[in-house]
Amino acid sequence: MLQRFLPECSFTGRDRRKLQFAVVAAAAQHGGVDVDLLDEVGWWQSDDFWRYGAYAAVAYIRIAVDRAGLHAPEVCRGIAQRQSSWP
Repeated sequence: MLQRFLPECSFTGRDRRKLQFAVVAAAAQHGGVDVDLLDEVGWWQSDDFWRYGAYAAVAYIRIAVDRAGLHAPEVCRGIAQRQSSWP
């Protein structure tokens, strides 16, 4: 996934583990799992969680673009529309 959808980024060691958690947490949350973020990310620097969450979002958007054959703005608009109607 990293080489194909985030080729401009290089992750090793703890950085790779942080990105892995962000990707899995996003998928789990989407699947209805209540992810315990504080337990996992308590040792991260405060800005790290948001940065790796953003990397995960970019990867998921690029995956959606690839699979659906759409353009990134279309996928982003679809996400925004769903979020605006989310309770």
